[in-house]
Amino acid sequence: MCMIYFLGCEGDAPLTAPWSEASPSFYVAQPESHQAERVRAHLPFPCIRSLGAHTGCGCGFRCDWAGPVDTDPEETAAAQADHDALARYLSGLPPQRRPMQIYGCWYGDEAKRPEHHRSVSIAELASPEFVFHERELITLTS
Repeated sequence: MCMIYFLGCEGDAPLTAPWSEASPSFYVAQPESHQAERVRAHLPFPCIRSLGAHTGCGCGFRCDWAGPVDTDPEETAAAQADHDALARYLSGLPPQRRPMQIYGCWYGDEAKRPEHHRSVSIAELASPEFVFHERELITLTS
């Protein structure tokens, strides 16, 4: 099973190059239609995107589901690069009428209600101390 993260926003959020095994990195994709429909209960926005990490899914982002933070220097650096890229991507989007939100869950759990809620700045997402929580709805502040 894989973690998957969804971004909800008012305006268009451009897609990036698709994930590639030859050059794994952060990416933004169009979610499968059934995923987008299920996640709209939590993210009632006209634009829904899926956010992925160097792992090809959301598991490469730092998340507390994995237990203690990975101490492998390469994995730590790759996860930080994904968080930095996510923050750059979000910062590059045009101003929104209302705050963007991110919902993270296990693949297949898109319809399950969030268990955690918090507001964070885009800069906080790139902090080495930041970790996502399973089934968390994050409201992005400026």
